[in-house]
Amino acid sequence: MLTFSRFRNLLSKNLQSCRHNTKNQPAAISIEERTCRVHTVFQFAFAALYAWVLGFATQTFPVQAFTQPEVVLPLAYLCVMATAVALLFQNVGQIYSDPSSAAVILSLESVFGVISSVLFYGDPVTGRLIAGFVLIFIAVICSETKFSFLYKATSSSKSPSSDGQ
Repeated sequence: MLTFSRFRNLLSKNLQSCRHNTKNQPAAISIEERTCRVHTVFQFAFAALYAWVLGFATQTFPVQAFTQPEVVLPLAYLCVMATAVALLFQNVGQIYSDPSSAAVILSLESVFGVISSVLFYGDPVTGRLIAGFVLIFIAVICSETKFSFLYKATSSSKSPSSDGQ
């Protein structure tokens, strides 16, 4: 029998193979990519399930909104393209990248979001926006590099002639 904990462990193993495969794969769909797709489907299904349960528990359902095409079409696009397809592309892309590169790219998601909103949507650039952008960018640099670029600079500045004297 498949219990919740066994199912969670199975998904966890699938996720690890999905995100940490750095081998060159042939043009055909590999087992890792299929596993990654299955994991993405389950990830999206459980997120939808939790959203529906919490939505029904805390909100009234707007039935009249689903009869209007100006609500249904953007909502369908948001659910399918901006959520499901984007999540699938992200998970499949992580198969072919090393974990540290994927971590940097995913950590900078909010930074890219700010840049995109300013460039494409015309959001005003405020001091608060710049401060948040700089803080997140510095936090990503600090967490990913561990200040290794500073250690290399100080260790290379020592002269090699002072070794045995």
